[in-house]
Amino acid sequence: MNYIKLFVTVFAMALALNASAQSKTTAKSKTAAPAKTTTTAAPKKTTTTTTARTTSANDRPSATRSSNKGYDPDVHFMLETRIGSGLGENLVLEKEFHKYVAVDFFSLGYTSENWKFDTHKISAKTGARGFSPRWWGGRMRAYTDLALGYDCVIFSLPGFSETSHGFGLTWGLGIHMLDHFYFGYSLDYTTISMNIGGIASVSGGATSHFFKFGYRF
Repeated sequence: MNYIKLFVTVFAMALALNASAQSKTTAKSKTAAPAKTTTTAAPKKTTTTTTARTTSANDRPSATRSSNKGYDPDVHFMLETRIGSGLGENLVLEKEFHKYVAVDFFSLGYTSENWKFDTHKISAKTGARGFSPRWWGGRMRAYTDLALGYDCVIFSLPGFSETSHGFGLTWGLGIHMLDHFYFGYSLDYTTISMNIGGIASVSGGATSHFFKFGYRF
């Protein structure tokens, strides 16, 4: 009987130890390792660079060169007619260097000093002109011009003829319209003096007055 009790006692102890071991194993298995945190990199930001297109003068609607730059740098011929104490024509080669200043490289002119057409004046001069600020949307501007140079006067009557040379001055003022048309007043002064056989004379310091209009090509 003692052996049986000993066996039962050992068996009970073995069951108890086994149950204790299983309990510890179960407790360990219930304590799970912390889950690994996977860090996903944020997508790289895409920087969009917008290049603004610069509008050049050539992309803009067409406009006159004078409105873009304030003045027209091209060389122009001007043909003008003068009416007053006689009838005259003048050809001018002009170039603007500033919106307020231009140079007349040369001007060649003919004027009949009277309406009988017996006195003729041929001139070759150089000068400059100045302009006012534009108005009426840039369509109009005032001007003044001054030219200095050479005068040749030819006086002719049946049986009489004389030619004289001297200094000449031309001054004027007026209005330019639409960059092409202009009109105004012109004054001519010459130092030439002539006396043909006591019949007719052109005295030194003679001054003539004209109404002038022209076209700028």
